[in-house]
Amino acid sequence: MVCIRQILDWFFDLSGLKMNPAKTVVCGVNVNNQELESFAGVFECNVGSFPFEYLGVPIGAYYRREVTWSPIIKKFRKKLSGWKGRCLSMGGRLIMRFSQVFLYITCPYSKLLKVLLKSWRDFGETSFGMVR
Repeated sequence: MVCIRQILDWFFDLSGLKMNPAKTVVCGVNVNNQELESFAGVFECNVGSFPFEYLGVPIGAYYRREVTWSPIIKKFRKKLSGWKGRCLSMGGRLIMRFSQVFLYITCPYSKLLKVLLKSWRDFGETSFGMVR
């Protein structure tokens, strides 16, 4: 563990970046608490547990539960509703359609996909004057 800390210190010195101990959390899978706490002591950070959020996305939570995705869906709808779709250029509309296709390919949970695509479709019809 000390070697990993030295490597990170060298990286911090070379890059000018720093680790924020207040935001850093160590989580372990099949690791006892003593090892986690010693690791957290070396890195001067906190010990966390699963599930946790990273950039607003739940990590380690059961992805088929609707409760897991409801904050993301609310945030998605909020940002989409405040967006001015009429101001989009043809290129912007094309990128929006491509991102729908990408979401369809990469989304792991079909119910989440249906909710997001319905929100997007409703937004597109009201903003672009499109008809199904």
